[in-house]
This record gives sequence, structure tokens and C-alpha cells, in this order.
Amino acid sequence: MKERTAAERINNGILNDYGVEKSRTRGKKRIFFFTMIAAINIHLDAQLKVMKAIGSPDLLRDIA
Repeated sequence: MKERTAAERINNGILNDYGVEKSRTRGKKRIFFFTMIAAINIHLDAQLKVMKAIGSPDLLRDIA
């Protein structure tokens, strides 16, 4: 059950937070492209959250 709720959070983030559901793109390739970009952004957000928790100052100074 935990895996399902985690997957639903990711799907919700891709569809609503990054606007893939509202986009007016047509074609499987374009929809796939925008979905992959949203998934990469979600992954990078999670990595940044972990790096802030660890306190990695070198990379965070350059990004933020």
C-alpha cells in the first residue's frame, strides 16, 4: 500500500504541479517529453531536499 500511495503522489505531481494534464500538446512523443521533464524535475527537487538536509554547502551555494 505504501508503494501505491508513493506512485500516486508522483503521478499527481506530474499531472497537476507541472501542468502536464492542462497542456495542449498533441502526440505521444510530445506528451512523453513533457512528462519526462516533469519527472526529472521531481527527482532533482528530491535530491536538493536531501542535500539541504545533509548540509552540502559547496553545491548549494552555487544553486541557491
